[in-house]
Amino acid sequence: LTTFQCIDFLLKLKAKNNYVLVKRHPPEEERGGLVIPDVAKKKPQTADILSVGKLVADKTIKEGQVAYFHKTAGFELEIERELVFVLREQDVIACTDK
Repeated sequence: LTTFQCIDFLLKLKAKNNYVLVKRHPPEEERGGLVIPDVAKKKPQTADILSVGKLVADKTIKEGQVAYFHKTAGFELEIERELVFVLREQDVIACTDK
């Protein structure tokens, strides 16, 4: 899939119930010229909200915002070779506009 096709596919995904689908931001690279293996990199705790389920009661959680969440929250799904992160409504600590 091309980058455009991946973005188009991700935008068509719809969260169900009280789930929030997000695309995690890429990890920040460490400074100093050291190569850090992927398993040792800190995973970001921010993501772009792709879709909000209809049972999400908190109406301040909206598509297109940036979500902040705890590092142990949610789980990853690989769909069409693209990683999507799934959070429950209560996993979202805060949201901001981009």
